[in-house]
Amino acid sequence: MKYDDASYHDPSGKTPLERAAAHIAIFLRWCDQHGLTSDWLHDESRGKLDRVRSGEITYTEFLLSHCCGKLTDEDLSEEGNRFAQAYYENGYLSDYSDACGFPNYTCTEAEHDYAAIAKVIDRRYGEFKGGTLRFQKKKITWQLKLRRLGFFVLGVVLPILVAIFWRSETISVFLVKVFVGMFVGIAIWLKLVDFFTARANKQSREKKST
Repeated sequence: MKYDDASYHDPSGKTPLERAAAHIAIFLRWCDQHGLTSDWLHDESRGKLDRVRSGEITYTEFLLSHCCGKLTDEDLSEEGNRFAQAYYENGYLSDYSDACGFPNYTCTEAEHDYAAIAKVIDRRYGEFKGGTLRFQKKKITWQLKLRRLGFFVLGVVLPILVAIFWRSETISVFLVKVFVGMFVGIAIWLKLVDFFTARANKQSREKKST
């Protein structure tokens, strides 16, 4: 079972992997410091995990070089997997975003306040052990709303309208026009959303620095 993958957070290929993987590395670091990583991970790393623990390399470097940027059930102990299954996707990503204090994927592991994030995970682990780990329904961000609206308008409505007004003699040509229009429309919309998201993140960083 794969919990996360750094490549998921870099769909455009423009985010440095050490930033896209930072939140995964922080969770792995917490698990390792609390004895929740697996013996298999230690044995397979051939001493690399010991180098991480001694501070010779970072958990991000270990994650990218040894785990290919992925966090899976093989990396965690039985207890670690129970916790990750209950917490990682349901609550960790949201907790991380709230605790790190800046837009996601903009800083390396070393630039994070690990103690602040670890404190949140400590609390969640205590809730997990006590059977009180609960999460509210996730809020839909404005970026996701924009993507959904764009997919519908540019990916469905617009291509059909264009194909209707740009009349074709055969149904096959009509369908080709619809699918081409969907592809182009969605590609343009994703570029626009990425642009406005980057601008919003920049403004947020500027506001935090003042």
